[in-house]
Amino acid sequence: PESRVLEFYYENAHWHGEKCLQEGLISSLHATREQALEEALCLASFIARQAPAGVQRTRRQVKAKLRSQIIDCEAWAIACSIAEKTVFTNLKEQNASFCGLSTAVREIVPASIAGTSTAPTRRSTETSMASSEAWFQEDFGIACIQLAVPARACKAEEVEQTFVAAPCSSKYLQRAVGVWECDEDAISFAMTALQKLLRTLPPNFKIEDIGRLEVGTESNVDLAKSIKSYLTDLFPASHRELFGVDNTNACYGGTAAVLNTLDWLRAHPEAQFGIVVVTDTAVMNEEDVSFQGAGAVAMLLTRESVYQAVFQTRSPLPVAIERQAVPLMRNTQDFLKPRYATQLSPYIRGKESMDHYLEALEHCVKRTNEKFGDSIANTDYCLVHGGLCRSVATRVMNEWGKIAASAGERVSRQDLLRKFEPGLKHGEELGGLYTASLYFSLHSLLEHAGDEVLLAPKKVLLFSYGSGSTATMFRARVQGRTEAFEHLETRLAAREFVSGMELKQIISRHVFAKSLMDNNLPEEVAQRQAKRAVAKCNEGDFLLTRFPAGNEKRVYRQV
Repeated sequence: PESRVLEFYYENAHWHGEKCLQEGLISSLHATREQALEEALCLASFIARQAPAGVQRTRRQVKAKLRSQIIDCEAWAIACSIAEKTVFTNLKEQNASFCGLSTAVREIVPASIAGTSTAPTRRSTETSMASSEAWFQEDFGIACIQLAVPARACKAEEVEQTFVAAPCSSKYLQRAVGVWECDEDAISFAMTALQKLLRTLPPNFKIEDIGRLEVGTESNVDLAKSIKSYLTDLFPASHRELFGVDNTNACYGGTAAVLNTLDWLRAHPEAQFGIVVVTDTAVMNEEDVSFQGAGAVAMLLTRESVYQAVFQTRSPLPVAIERQAVPLMRNTQDFLKPRYATQLSPYIRGKESMDHYLEALEHCVKRTNEKFGDSIANTDYCLVHGGLCRSVATRVMNEWGKIAASAGERVSRQDLLRKFEPGLKHGEELGGLYTASLYFSLHSLLEHAGDEVLLAPKKVLLFSYGSGSTATMFRARVQGRTEAFEHLETRLAAREFVSGMELKQIISRHVFAKSLMDNNLPEEVAQRQAKRAVAKCNEGDFLLTRFPAGNEKRVYRQV
């Protein structure tokens, strides 16, 4: 009876094998731990693929809002299934059953585990554990990516002609830089990217299955409050159970948010989806205008089984990110954004900053090879933080080639370009992107590597760097384009290109906007001086509609 089974389930912290067999909680006993482990591996594989009644009920209960009662709910669901004799036995409803090493299981279990006879092959516990860890490790990564970029730009040649100290094209190798008004900021770009992501989710997607929302930035306008707080306005009022806050670090906050969210998914089997939004505005003074840029990337992160179930596909997770990585962190003074600085540009010690970048690169490249055997020679593509201009990424590519050569690896110039070039296309059109740079590079790879990314999985090494300084090299497999993938090239070509003199006027408005927020000018001054030209915006973009004079609220609306 149900009551007896449930009572036995709750009261026996240390169950005896023969008693469990008598009560019907287990189907068989094995003489050795190794044999039991092998049988358990086969059973786990079967459950993962067949999703029988007990597992289905448990999954439903895991989504319950009363998290403290999840264990009780799971116990009840399993106990009910046992009492109803529907676990592993109901052939009509489940299409297959597990009884020893059944034919159904043999079809999905590797021969090395299933064996060729009914008796499991005897192996050491250590060998079995290693095999199971490699076999059952589920992929975690990115299912969807959506972008937000400025609707205007200034061509690099125009920048050079207007600003004497800005060799945008000739030295920094840019094609253009992004241009935006002072009614756009890191928050508005983040809202635009996130709204686009939410609108591309399939009809059967449950918004309540998003359990984490995390932001990476170095451009928040409020030192007390996360950008994430504003993003919650895009979710239903009934859904406020969202873990995560902002990760703030020069150029690296996005990677911190991605790695945090992936670890959260791995640590919580009941977790379904997490969203990471990486957003920044690299606003600059006239002498540094070659480095300016802005944009945001919104990414939906999940595990492969959930991706396939929700998106109703048999395809692998588009971008699978490996758990193990190589970090490096030091205290350097090459890139500063003092709280009360009056200039738009950060304080940059250019050569020192580049030296720190390359030192971090060398460390991470060598340690990645030592720990995992992955190098530029056996990797299909390499993605790097692009700094504030194309020339930074080009120098990093050349340096990586030298590191490989010193280790005895032969990588030709042609191979270097093939591995790096697809990931650099977006950055040379948009300018400095700070924390979003690496993830625009990932989208650029998916777009510009062409159909090659669809033919077979591609190994990718990603190097994230932030001045100050911190770095991480991690690894991924690109197994196709992400869901609802939107090519950026068409949108970039349709931008409104402003003249150098127009760019000068826009920079002056940014200077005023900064002084307004930092110096808390009187409200009447704000109302008089903060009237700015209305920027041309893509439909659906968010804009700041109430300029924050003093302690007023920031209010955003969608165009």
